[in-house]
Amino acid sequence: MDPSTGKSEGLGLLKGGMVFSISLSMARRMLAARGAGVPLLEALGAKVGFEVTIGRNGVVHVEAGDVRTTLAVGRAIQEADDQALGEEAQRRLAATALKTL
Repeated sequence: MDPSTGKSEGLGLLKGGMVFSISLSMARRMLAARGAGVPLLEALGAKVGFEVTIGRNGVVHVEAGDVRTTLAVGRAIQEADDQALGEEAQRRLAATALKTL
């Protein structure tokens, strides 16, 4: 919702998928990187389809169509956050996560 108007910005209810917790700083980095991209998500998205919704409150909703892929993407985001991974390390993490699928 847009806090200034109290109305939705075209998004609907989040259905299916799973919710993962990340740090507020990671959530801000991911939101700020909309145009530049997040290496982890770009690398994963090149091989599997998924949707990610990022909240400013540190909650990430991931929907990938099946539980295994959803868990792999959500856990990879959490691991990148926990270890404060840089761009190259995020790409390596994505390759590792894709091997499990």
